[in-house]
Amino acid sequence: MLEIKNLTIGYDSNIVLSDFSVSFSSGQLIGVIGPNGAGKSTMIKAILGINKPRSGQILIDGSKVTPKILNTNFSYVPQKIEIDFDFPINVFDTVMLGQLTRVSRWHSIDKTDKKKVTDALAKLDLNDISEKQISDLSGGQRQRVLVARSLVQQSEVYLLDEPFVGIDATSENTIMNVLRELRNQGKTVIIVHHDLDKLVEYFDEVVLLNHEVLVQGTPSQVLADSSLMRAYGDSLSVFNRRPEL
Repeated sequence: MLEIKNLTIGYDSNIVLSDFSVSFSSGQLIGVIGPNGAGKSTMIKAILGINKPRSGQILIDGSKVTPKILNTNFSYVPQKIEIDFDFPINVFDTVMLGQLTRVSRWHSIDKTDKKKVTDALAKLDLNDISEKQISDLSGGQRQRVLVARSLVQQSEVYLLDEPFVGIDATSENTIMNVLRELRNQGKTVIIVHHDLDKLVEYFDEVVLLNHEVLVQGTPSQVLADSSLMRAYGDSLSVFNRRPEL
């Protein structure tokens, strides 16, 4: 289990999360939703040690998350805006970079490393374009590459920040199938998500944030809770539930 306890974090004088606590169970696909600026990405980056909290603890299975544990147990798929897709590197080598974060600089790439990469490429339907430069890929292909890069790390916790923004339906379905497989293997998969219409289809559990945990439960429970209206206000009107048949 991944736990955040009494976390306070912010930027300069702006506190984004204060005395914030939440837990995430293993073997679950968990969606994190909330309005813009609610603290979703801040929470993910705090877990990863990218943003340093002012106070609080982050624990996995009761132990403090250290840099070593982060390196060996956590994988991260950032928002696409954080990636330089103009960097001259092909798909295969980009995915291989996920392997290299786990080994010493003196480690030479062997057949086992390459097989992990080719297996990840196959799962994300990328083998046919493995020699392409990432700058030449579509948005959906690029996102599948980032997920494949995280996959080769063989982590216990996967954190994905808005992975489905601006990609095609085929890529989204391919990625979701891979994430479901990880869940079925007992991994913890946490996804910052924006499309309320997909909550029931995609997630076992949903956490609604707005600088605090407003509600945590099954997708149906969260969608039915009055906290959803409090979090989104008038903007919730853009969400159209499917009509009953």
